[in-house]
Amino acid sequence: MGKKTVGRFEKIDLPDLGLLNLDAKIDTGADSSSIHCTSIEVDEATKMVSFNLLDDTHPDYNERNIRMPIKRMKWVKSSNGQKDYRVYIRTKIKILDEVYEIELSLADRSRMSYPMLIGRKFLHNRFLVDVSKIGTKHGKGVKLAILSRGPDLYSTKRLYEAAKERGWDVEVINYVKCHTTIENENLNIFYNDRALTEIDAIIPRIGASYTFFGAAIVRQFELMDVFSANSSLALTRARDKLRSHQILAKHGVGMPKTVFATKVEDVSTIIDQVGGAPLIIKMLEGTQGVGVVLSETRKAAQSVLEAFYGMKVNLLVQEFIAEAKGADLRVFVIDGKVVAAIKRQGLESDFRSNIHRGGVAQKIKLTKEERELAIKAAKVMGLGIAGVDMLQSDRGPLIMEVNASPGLEGIEKATGIDIAGKIMDYIAKQLQKTKRKTDQVGV
Repeated sequence: MGKKTVGRFEKIDLPDLGLLNLDAKIDTGADSSSIHCTSIEVDEATKMVSFNLLDDTHPDYNERNIRMPIKRMKWVKSSNGQKDYRVYIRTKIKILDEVYEIELSLADRSRMSYPMLIGRKFLHNRFLVDVSKIGTKHGKGVKLAILSRGPDLYSTKRLYEAAKERGWDVEVINYVKCHTTIENENLNIFYNDRALTEIDAIIPRIGASYTFFGAAIVRQFELMDVFSANSSLALTRARDKLRSHQILAKHGVGMPKTVFATKVEDVSTIIDQVGGAPLIIKMLEGTQGVGVVLSETRKAAQSVLEAFYGMKVNLLVQEFIAEAKGADLRVFVIDGKVVAAIKRQGLESDFRSNIHRGGVAQKIKLTKEERELAIKAAKVMGLGIAGVDMLQSDRGPLIMEVNASPGLEGIEKATGIDIAGKIMDYIAKQLQKTKRKTDQVGV
C-alpha cells in the first residue's frame, strides 16, 4: 500500500487526550512533534507528568488535567535561545482516518498559530507531504502575508482575493508597523506587538519612501526561512535606478543612453553624451512618472541640470526616444515567463505614459525580441515577479525600468488576465519546489 499524502495543515484527533478535530501544522523542518499545554509538572519518583490542556489562545481545548507516563526527557533550545528541559509522552493520533502512535513533546505554543506541530520523525516512512495541498480535512492552506501599507489598493485587494480563492490563510500586514528582534540564533518579527510566526510566504508591496525599512523586514522573513515572492536583494536593486541600469548594462540588456554625474561643470558633456536635446532627466527617487522631466532644448536642459545639481539632487540623464511617441510597453513577467503585456499611451500633452498620470492601456502582442528582452531583464535583476517597462525604438526594444512591485490594475483590466492568480500559482510552485527534498519524507 502506497504512502498517503498530507497537506501543509491537517485536522487530527488525539483520543487519549480527549482532543478531537484539532488543527495541526505539518512541518518537515521540525524533527519532533509537539502539543501545546500548560502547568507541566514532573514527578521524578513515578516517572509521570501532569499538564493542563487549557489556554484562551486555543478555544478548541477542553479544560482538563492530564497525567501520563514520561516517555523520555531531554534538553532542547527554545525559540528564544534558552535551553529548556523538554518532556515527551507517547499517545495515539488519528490522521486521514488511520490511527498511529506518536511521540509528543509538551510545550508552550501559545504564541504559535497552531496548537500542534507534526514533525518528520512521525512522518518518516508513513506520509508524503505536499506543501501546496490545503489538507484533506482542513480549511486552511498556505499561510501568506501581503506586506502593504494600502489594504484598499487594487493590487493588494486582488492578491488577497486570489489567495482566499485558494483557501489560503492570508493577511495584509502594514510592514511599517512591524519591528524585529535580533539576537543569537533568534530572529523574530512583531506586528502591533504580535509575533508573526509560521508564515509560509510573503508578497512584498514596498513603497518607494520605505524601501530601506521594507527591505529589512523582507530580509528578516527570509532569514526565518519564509519564502518571499521577490527577495530583499532584488527589491533594493530594482528600486535603485542607477544600480539597476548598471546591472542591466553589464548583462547586455538594451536601454537608452544614460549618464550619471554630480558636478555642475559636467553639464555640457552630459548633454552631448546622450545625443543632445531633447533629453530626459530623472530623479533617482521618483516613481510613477514623478520626478521625470523632458528638456526639449539644450538651453533648457542646461538650466534644469544646473538647478538640480545645485540642490544636490541625484539624477540620471537619458536620451529621448522620439519614435516611441509617448508610448511604452509594460510587460508582466512571473517565474521567467511573460504572462501579460500592454502598450501604454500618454496624454497628447505628456511624454510620460504612466496610467496613474492619465495614460491609457491596450493589450499588445510582443515580438520575440521584446519577449526575450523582458524575460532577460527580470532574470538579471533576480526578480520572480517583475513589471518590465520598455520603449519601441528604431534600434529595437530598450528597457527603461524593471519594477519589483508592479501594479495590477491597468494590466489586468486591459488584458482580462488573472495576474493575481498567476502570482499565487507561482508561490505554490516555489513552496513545493523549496520543500521537495524534505517533504518527500522516507524517499
